[in-house]
Amino acid sequence: MGPWTAFTLLAGLGARRGRLARPGRGDRGAPHRHPFWLLALTGLATGIDAAAVGVGLAFIDVNIVPVAAAIGLATFTIVTTGVMLGCVLGAVAGKRAESPAACC
Repeated sequence: MGPWTAFTLLAGLGARRGRLARPGRGDRGAPHRHPFWLLALTGLATGIDAAAVGVGLAFIDVNIVPVAAAIGLATFTIVTTGVMLGCVLGAVAGKRAESPAACC
């Protein structure tokens, strides 16, 4: 039940963000501020997803240290790659990007 709840919450939030990102929806010159409830709901969905993984790992007989290390390494690699790719794409996209590429 937990993974489906997290999936439903995250899919709903993603669909809402997709609808808001359509052309002609508000001022594209200024960054959009997200309402607190949207950020809190995203955090809740992420927490439910993480709890489902943790409970699932508790039920199977695995050594948690290498699993946690692998999850941490994968997360670090994917996030670092995403930030670096975002900086490059932001610099290439220029003014069409949502925010300037100040991180590069």
